[in-house]
Amino acid sequence: MPDFSIFISRNQEDVQELRNWSDSQNLELISKSLIQFESVSFEIPENWDVIFFPSPRAVDFFFRQPTNLNFSNKKFASAGKGTVLALQKWVEKVDFVPKNSGKINEVQHEFAEWLQGRKVLFVGSNQSKKSILTNLPSSQYEFVQVYYTKFKLEEIAPCQLYIFSSPSNVKSFLTRNQLPTSSKVISWGQSTTNELKKNGINPIFELKSSELSELIQFLSESFND
Repeated sequence: MPDFSIFISRNQEDVQELRNWSDSQNLELISKSLIQFESVSFEIPENWDVIFFPSPRAVDFFFRQPTNLNFSNKKFASAGKGTVLALQKWVEKVDFVPKNSGKINEVQHEFAEWLQGRKVLFVGSNQSKKSILTNLPSSQYEFVQVYYTKFKLEEIAPCQLYIFSSPSNVKSFLTRNQLPTSSKVISWGQSTTNELKKNGINPIFELKSSELSELIQFLSESFND
């Protein structure tokens, strides 16, 4: 039986590479998202130039509802590579992709500089942090909720290592669970790190990209030390 267990707040079908790696190391992996989603009806305001998608899920829920909009004179912005892949199913070109999606402070400045004076439409959920908008005046953006994020309040067996993939998963986990004092934590991006630190939790590592390969590389190096 494995004597080291890892929890990651993503469902099994989303972390198969990590599953394969953990099996090869004889480690127990608990993979379970602690949030779930519901679509909501929405209306698109007029007079905007750029639409920003913070996640692949925001893309899916936005395009799931027919809008009959003409996007020929609009630009599309994404939070990272995963969001780009989702967008490419619907649009010919993604105009903004951050160089380092895990570093939200860098992305904020990069996006504001690219945006200039154009007005942006941010689409997301009730739990969206909207961190990308921090450096913009309120007159330069509008928020449209296209889906609803709900917490799945579940008890997770104690693990030696926890990997949190979003601020919402952190909030959901802490609603029903406590971290063992000896456990270690990895965060997925700066926004997740910020949420962890708000709750007195300091991660040992922060993923800078949305790629599982970065996580597996870090774990491989850590376990081989």
